[in-house]
Amino acid sequence: MSLRLRIGLTHQDDPDDRRTIEFTLRDAPVAHRFARLVTTANESSEGFRTSWSMGAQPPDIAAGVDTLNGHIDAFNNANLGTARIDRRVAAATVDRQQLNDIHDQFEGHQKAYQSGRSDMVSGPPGLLDTLHAVNLSVHALESSLDRAANPDHVFSYFTTALVGDGIVAEPLHDADYAEFTMEEHFGILYANYATTGKNLQHIFWTDDFELLETTGASPQRVLSCGVLAQFNSQPKRHDDEWARFARWFDDNDIRRFGYRLDDERNAFGMIKLGQLVPSADTRRHHRRIRRRWDARSFVDDFAPYGTVVSMTIVR
Repeated sequence: MSLRLRIGLTHQDDPDDRRTIEFTLRDAPVAHRFARLVTTANESSEGFRTSWSMGAQPPDIAAGVDTLNGHIDAFNNANLGTARIDRRVAAATVDRQQLNDIHDQFEGHQKAYQSGRSDMVSGPPGLLDTLHAVNLSVHALESSLDRAANPDHVFSYFTTALVGDGIVAEPLHDADYAEFTMEEHFGILYANYATTGKNLQHIFWTDDFELLETTGASPQRVLSCGVLAQFNSQPKRHDDEWARFARWFDDNDIRRFGYRLDDERNAFGMIKLGQLVPSADTRRHHRRIRRRWDARSFVDDFAPYGTVVSMTIVR
């Protein structure tokens, strides 16, 4: 019997209102190792780090901007070191480049913290969580901009990871680099990126050439006890996305930065772990005869259940 990942959720306004969502895991070594990491992490977990971007209704850009600016202000006010995020955004003018700039500053500040630069980043407990909240808000706003630009499409996702004293993770095996894919479809489950920075596919999506000219791409190097679940109504085939990426790579001469298209260790895409399956709380959104999900009704139904309270492996 296949292993499943079961995620428990609660309603944002009523903790007693609970739902579960389930994904069947691939019968592959990388998925089996992920399952062991989740089981191990549950022995000492103190909670979850979650980014919730679910819902097919028109995105509230203004609310997302307020959230991001609030986290920026909170970090700047709490940090006793010299590092600051020196950009705020406005709902009428926010764009990808501004979000790229904020993300780049987040990366620099996190790396400073990890390298022990207390002169740059230090402060009360929770300061690092505040900095991570800036990053999560940037990605949520990127999703909102995509949804606003394509109102007929459903584009939703969430990420979550078990956390305690850090995130339980292990280095990728050499064979894992053949598992990366650019495939997208409704309910696909990926291993979370769990890496500071952007991989080359992220840079392709955002045309962040400034990052390539400074710190460079950050290919995924670890497998963690975290996931990215994606719920897009417009599927993408790996071969088609790879062709688009390869054209961008050649047109912009990405080789000049030292990257090669034939190097699997550049980790193009994400590692697919599994797939959403009908369960007690999701079955009504699945059209069994056509074997299709009602994308819009599913993401709208689950939009308010953004608090992750459990993540377990079941048979």
